[in-house]
Amino acid sequence: MESIYSRQIFAVDGIRGFYRGYVASLLTYIPNSAVWWPFYHFYAEQLSKMAPSNCPHLVLQAMAGPLAAATASTVTNPMDIVRARVQVEGRTSVIETFNQLIREEGFWGMTKGLSARIIASAPTAIVMVVGYETLKKLSLRPELVDSRHW
Repeated sequence: MESIYSRQIFAVDGIRGFYRGYVASLLTYIPNSAVWWPFYHFYAEQLSKMAPSNCPHLVLQAMAGPLAAATASTVTNPMDIVRARVQVEGRTSVIETFNQLIREEGFWGMTKGLSARIIASAPTAIVMVVGYETLKKLSLRPELVDSRHW
C-alpha cells in the first residue's frame, strides 16, 4: 500500500513531494525544543523547592518533563497545525496557510488538537527525562557523583 502512495506522490510532485512541509516541520520542532529544555529545568527547580527533602530527584524530573512538554506543546501548537495543513493539503506557503487558518477559524483554530498533543507528549517526556538523567548520572566519574545536586 505504501508504494502506491509513494508512486502517486512522485508522479504528482517528484522528489520534492517527499519533502513537503520540511520547512514547516523545522519551524515547529526547533522552537519546541528551544522552549522544552528551559521549561524542563525551570519546573525541575521549582518542584525541587516544593518537594520534601527525601523525595528522589528523578521523580521530580519525571514530573518536570511532562510539564515542560505541555508548555512547549501549547506554545508551538499553532505552528504544528500549520505544518500539518502544509503536509496534508500540499500547500507551499507557511504564511498563507497560517493566514487562511486565522481567516477561516479565528484564534481558537490555533488550539485544535492541543489536548491530544499534550497527552501524547507526556509519556514520551517521562521516558526521555528518566533515560537522559539516568545516563547523565551514570556518565559521571565516581568521585564527582556526590558533588552533584540531582
